[in-house]
Amino acid sequence: MSLPDLPALATALQAWFDAYPTDPDDAERLTLALESGGERHVVSLQPGQAGWLPDLVEKQIASLRNSHPDENGQCAHCNGPGVMTGARALTAWVAWQLDGPGLDYTHPDEATAKKYAEKQYLDGLDSEDQDDASLEWTGGDNLYELEDNGQDTGWCVSPADDDAQII
Repeated sequence: MSLPDLPALATALQAWFDAYPTDPDDAERLTLALESGGERHVVSLQPGQAGWLPDLVEKQIASLRNSHPDENGQCAHCNGPGVMTGARALTAWVAWQLDGPGLDYTHPDEATAKKYAEKQYLDGLDSEDQDDASLEWTGGDNLYELEDNGQDTGWCVSPADDDAQII
């Protein structure tokens, strides 16, 4: 049996946690260490993200079990329809850049869509401009626009169409 690619796993987990925060930026961080032999990789995550992991593993186990020929074949993550669901009402949100390629990923809630748009905007700035950025969301109800120091950034978020698939 070969060992997993720990750097790739750590990088993928960190990218996931960075893209989808669950807690305020100043929330206490947790550390997840991946070790094999003398190799050690550390991933930083928020408390809410740590709550995802047991649920994700349990649903993956159920999906694998359901994939057996004598089972129902249903995905345990989405319960079959291909749309992630949970205990709360589901309203998918989309983030997009007005001068960009169009709609970007869909997100499970407004806060996640906004964090994604903010990260994409800031990642496109030089480091000096990132330090000077002062982001604010304007608008309301069904459309929010991201501003930086009172100037439009071109990033928007809004509820997705009813048939949107959350990624």
